[in-house]
Parts: sequence; structure tokens; C-alpha cells
Amino acid sequence: LRQGEHSLEVFRASDSTWWTNHRLTNVEARGASFALPPEQDAMQLTHQHLDRFGFDVREAKPARVTYTESSSATNPDARVRTAMDVNYRFTVQGFPVFGPGAKIKVTLGNDAELAQIAYFWREAEVEGDFAPVAPADAIAILHDDPVFSRLDSAAGARVYIKSMALGFYAMSPSKFQQFYIPAYAIDAVVDTPTFPNHFVRRYVHARKLTVEESKASRYAAAPEVRSVF
Repeated sequence: LRQGEHSLEVFRASDSTWWTNHRLTNVEARGASFALPPEQDAMQLTHQHLDRFGFDVREAKPARVTYTESSSATNPDARVRTAMDVNYRFTVQGFPVFGPGAKIKVTLGNDAELAQIAYFWREAEVEGDFAPVAPADAIAILHDDPVFSRLDSAAGARVYIKSMALGFYAMSPSKFQQFYIPAYAIDAVVDTPTFPNHFVRRYVHARKLTVEESKASRYAAAPEVRSVF
């Protein structure tokens, strides 16, 4: 839905919302009086905006502040900040929720004017518990994945695990998802003669599925349910 310089997108698959003031998000230059708020003030303003519009942030916390930058054709190396994004991430029972379907981004423009709210979240209910795959087993699963098992160590290929965290994965807000996928988020650096020091993030399914579960429609309908994605 678009009216003038404003647009509103509602994702029925996840009850997520994305509102944008395009006049403020498409700024390419800034005048002498242009000013973005300090980060601490931006976080307070963001919380007020989310509360005013009735967004549920009980399971979300501010994660970081990022900036939109632009440059001119005459001086491409001189980049200026034209907007700032206050980003939130979600948790479920203390575990982080990864992926594109679990985040809040509030964009502020000149004089802290609200430019954008992206609220991607599916409210979840706990159905039960399970024992996750052990971290060492998750690394072994990653090692056996064709993307990594085909690397030629004799030719100097190396994979360095930098971090891993247990949590849940949320698919794109445009996709139907019946459950958050338990997964390890593994950050690694792949170093090969062709692609030196290449950063990758992979998710390893943290629950070993039975044959019956693998065939069930709600699992088969989600390609992200495969062991490594």
C-alpha cells in the first residue's frame, strides 16, 4: 500500500509490518542544518515510537546502531551519514533468534524524524523441550556438508571456526513458518588460494529429526530444515 511518499507493507505469512517514509530514506545529500540525534537519544526515541504504535518488544532488545551513508559523484570518497538505524534482535526463552524474520529496525532522519519501521516477528508458544545436538556433533555435521567436505586441504584450504551460538532460526517474513528452527549459528573464515579469508555464516540444525518428522509436511515445506543451511 502506497500513498504519496509513504508506503506500508504487511506480510500476512508472519503478521509482520514494514512502514517507510521514502522522502527521508532516499536522502542523497544533507544541508548545513542537517543533524542526526546522539545514539542514546535515538534509542529512547525508538522505544517511544514502538510503544506509540503498539509494537510488542517484550522479547526484543536493542542490538546496535548503524548508519546509511551517501557520497557525491564529484567526490565519491567523502561519505556522509544521511540516516541512522536502531536495530533490535529477539530472543525466545533466553536464546537468540537468528535469520531475516526476527528483527526490528527503526530509521531516524534529520532532526530525529521517523523515517522507517520494520517489525519482523512471529509470536511463538512453547510446545515442549528437546535435547539439542552437542556442539562437537554440530561441527562434525558442518564438516561433512558438501560445501566444506569438498575443500582440498592438500591444496591449502582451511576453515577456521570463529564462533557458534545455539538459538532459533526465523525465515523471511514473507514465508509461512509454523515453528522456529532450533539451530547453531556458526561463523567461520574459509581460506583457500582462490578465495582467501572469506567469511561465512552457516546454520546447523540443532535437533536430530526422526524419519517421521523429516517426512512430515511442516518440516518438508521448509527447505531451511535440512541439516546445514
